[in-house]
Amino acid sequence: MDAGVAIVTGGATGIGRAIAEAFLRRGDSVMIADMNSELAEQTVNALSEIGRCIAITTDVSNEDSVVEMVRRTREQLGGMNYLVNNAGIYLHKLIVDTELAEWQRQLDVQLTGPFLCSREVARDMLKHGERGAFVNIVSVAARMGRVKGAALCASRRS
Repeated sequence: MDAGVAIVTGGATGIGRAIAEAFLRRGDSVMIADMNSELAEQTVNALSEIGRCIAITTDVSNEDSVVEMVRRTREQLGGMNYLVNNAGIYLHKLIVDTELAEWQRQLDVQLTGPFLCSREVARDMLKHGERGAFVNIVSVAARMGRVKGAALCASRRS
């Protein structure tokens, strides 16, 4: 199999980092897109011995940020073959204590983020006649309620 290029949102820690590492171990290059630039750079430093990876600070809920992520990936790594929509946040509050802006932020990251990332990567792939695969990471919270997790449960519906 030829080496490809993967974008992993929320790739600086946890599941995202493990996914990035798996891509690198199979020979792919990886763009680690994360809000936390310091952690993303630490992850790149740790994983660079395995393969080619770079980081970009990305807010998946912001259209301009996502467009820049795709532009830089193409410019620095080449055509994209994989997108893993993994970025997520968890608002740990009772619904009666949740402000509208907090609720909206949760939905923006978990619902709008994968839409924007998928749309922009797909546009780029179509423009260049490329094909690939998209993976959306969801949570068990999509299937069962959670105390102080109304926003998470609503935003992680599969």
